[in-house]
Amino acid sequence: MTVVAALVHEGKVWMGSDSLYVHSNGTKHFFSKIWLDETSTWVFGIAGSLSYRQAVQYAELPKSPADTEPYEYLVRTWMPALREKLTARKELFDSDWDVRGGGQILLGSQGKLFKVVGFAVVPIEEPFFAIGSGEGAAYGVLHFCHNSKSSIGPKGRLRHAITAAADHYEGVGGSHNVLSV
Repeated sequence: MTVVAALVHEGKVWMGSDSLYVHSNGTKHFFSKIWLDETSTWVFGIAGSLSYRQAVQYAELPKSPADTEPYEYLVRTWMPALREKLTARKELFDSDWDVRGGGQILLGSQGKLFKVVGFAVVPIEEPFFAIGSGEGAAYGVLHFCHNSKSSIGPKGRLRHAITAAADHYEGVGGSHNVLSV
C-alpha cells in the first residue's frame, strides 16, 4: 500500500511519495518509492510490490536521447526494453502476466506525466496524477489545489496530497519524499 503523486508546475515535473512499506508478516520498513534516472531527466515512482519496484529501478534501461520527444522514447525504446527485462523475471507475475502484489508506474520528464498500464505507456493529459492505494485522496487534494489556483507551491501540494492519503489509508505513511526534474 502506498501513494505516489505527481504534478506539472512551470514546466517541471514534481513527484512525491510516502515511505512506508509493510511486509506481509506485519513488519514496517521505510524507503523512498520515487527516484531519478542516472541523467536526472526522468522521475519515476512505483506503487506495488517491492520486488517489482527493484526490478524496474535497476533494470539498466536505455537512456533517453536529448532530442527525442518523451512519449516516443517511452513507447519505442524504454517500454520494449523494460518488457524484455521484466518478462525474464517470471516470479514477478501471475499466470495472466499481472504483477504479483500489484504494480503501477508513474513517471515524468520535460513537463509531461505518464503511467504504465500493463506493458503500455499512457500519457496523462491532466497536470497532476496519483497511483497506489491512496491515489483517491491524493488526487482529490491535487485537483482542489489546481482548480482553486492555490498559492501553495508544488512541494507543499504534494505533501498535502500524501498526508491526505496517509490520513485515510492504513498502508500509507512515514516520511514524505519529493523530487523534481
